[in-house]
Amino acid sequence: MKKKQEKEGYPSVSYRIAKMIGDRTGAEARVTVPGHTQRGGSPCPYDRALCTRLGSAAAKAIMEQKYGNMVAIVNGETKLVPLEEVAGKLKTVDPECKMIKEAKRIGISFGD
Repeated sequence: MKKKQEKEGYPSVSYRIAKMIGDRTGAEARVTVPGHTQRGGSPCPYDRALCTRLGSAAAKAIMEQKYGNMVAIVNGETKLVPLEEVAGKLKTVDPECKMIKEAKRIGISFGD
């Protein structure tokens, strides 16, 4: 199967589906793979589950024609958030946050 997909010019079936969506709707469809959402390195089970949850919720929103939203995890649950609530707004993280301090302690760099 993989060789046939490569022959068609697609690295995976996801890209072929995205092209089909674009061709049929006239809208740009982008493919997201775990590497786009993970925090670096090989995807762990959490990364894979997160991508599945977000992708499933996004597909459900499309089927329900709930456009103009992004999918987020809020208090452990998937939620649709209207784009006007998030677009163009600066989101900051307190550099004294416990999670930031822990990340720095194990060598993660934030460019500072």
